[in-house]
This record gives sequence, structure tokens and C-alpha cells, in this order.
Amino acid sequence: NLVIPSVNSNDADSEGTDANSSIQSELGDTSEKEMLDDSVGQIANLVVVAMKNFCSSESILNRACLVLHNLSLTDDYHIPLLWTPNCYQILEWCLANYRTDQVLQQSAAGTLHRLQTTLSNNAGL
Repeated sequence: NLVIPSVNSNDADSEGTDANSSIQSELGDTSEKEMLDDSVGQIANLVVVAMKNFCSSESILNRACLVLHNLSLTDDYHIPLLWTPNCYQILEWCLANYRTDQVLQQSAAGTLHRLQTTLSNNAGL
């Protein structure tokens, strides 16, 4: 099946706009941030479970550490990360067992540092 793009750019723009409008109307007024805020605990849990299930796959652990690192860049997500079972421990394990993967090392260490800072600033945790 060959798809030939439209020569008329106005048609392509209107089709794209129609698709975006349709998606936005389905989602209502929910922003990407709101969706992420609602799902951060589930995302973190799925990532940690994948890390445990594929602990011998450096590439999966590398990407998983990046996901956790990206989540940790938002201060509001530190508490859900800390409450995610085994999240802190798997990051420490990755640091200890994959010393030659610099991206993994940097992302895991950065995440742990942010979480440690949150723990030290919150006596209630």
C-alpha cells in the first residue's frame, strides 16, 4: 500500500488540525502534565518491575534509569518515587553492577541524589 502525500499543503494542514482537535476533544481539558501527575506512581512501578525482570539487560536498565531520572527532575514526583517499592534499591544495585555504562551511572546517581535530598529535607519520610 503506497501512500502519496497531498500536494496541497492546506489539505494536509487541515487534516492534521482536524486530527489534533479530535484527540483534544476526546481528552477533554486534561493536559499532558495532569496525565503524568495522575500516572507517575504507575509509571515508576512499571519501570522498576521491568528493571527487576530484565536485570541482566544493560540496555533496558539504561533506559529505565533515564525514565526514573526524568521523573526525578520534577520535585513533586520525588515522593511517589520514594514510595515505589524497590525503586531506591534497584537504582543502587544498577550503580554497583553496571559501572562501565556512563549514561546509566549518571542517571541513576542523579536520581538517587535528588531522592536523598528530598529525604534529608523531610523528617516525616
